[in-house]
Amino acid sequence: MAVKQPPNPASLSTAAAGKYGVQINRLDLGGTRQAPVWQFINGIMSFEPSPQPKLEDDSDIYADAWQSQAVVGNALNIAISGVYKGTNDPSFVPDPGLGYLLARSYETASANEVHIKWWRYDEIDESFEHFFATDCKKTGGKPSELQKWSGTLTGRGKPTKVEKPADAAVNEVQRLAFIGSPTALTFKLAALGSETAALDYTTITAASLQTALTGLAHIGTGNAVVTGDKTAGFAITYQGARAGVNMPVLVPTGITGATPSNAAPVVSTLVEGQAAA
Repeated sequence: MAVKQPPNPASLSTAAAGKYGVQINRLDLGGTRQAPVWQFINGIMSFEPSPQPKLEDDSDIYADAWQSQAVVGNALNIAISGVYKGTNDPSFVPDPGLGYLLARSYETASANEVHIKWWRYDEIDESFEHFFATDCKKTGGKPSELQKWSGTLTGRGKPTKVEKPADAAVNEVQRLAFIGSPTALTFKLAALGSETAALDYTTITAASLQTALTGLAHIGTGNAVVTGDKTAGFAITYQGARAGVNMPVLVPTGITGATPSNAAPVVSTLVEGQAAA
């Protein structure tokens, strides 16, 4: 009788490890469980989803002393680690997705929970989203070493199988905030050689800021939406003809009447615009 032979290993290909895309739902940018605002977490060097089956002995008197185990429960934890990345704009600006993840570890109860989506960006069929309790933090080191971080995401319930996200344009989101607890302040916002009319801190609203910004030549009518307020900060989301465009960061200029004197507007990039591949 001919014996069945296994396949020749030389005829098989292998898959590379670590090909994960990982995003976090930014609740501070208006994301909800039902309508997430996804942002990539950059700097990940190791991402290890690990099911944790709970076993219980179900052997009986007919098992002839052989043990039998049944899975009576399960859990999903993810070991995650990486390096602390960001952009130089012109000084170092921490990656906002990573910063949001690490900040959750300082919170308790529901404020500690994170909503994560991950998928393999190769042919391996793995794509989920899930909610986790967060324990991630920066690790020690020397000035001659890269700043690293690590931690564990502990699953809350059963993960949801989802479709791998299609490659699509990412719209840029910038944030205008105010430091120094101003009570009075006048300023302009400028980019690419043009600037808005003077903006008054005491009267500024999302609507008035949107009108001022869409009047700039490099933005244009209908190409930006502003949400938020001067206390929490304004989110400037580009759209329309500026969808998927890496926009220049707005620069505060013409600052006058600052009360107290250290009060100032600050603009940062929350999500960098990116065209679809």
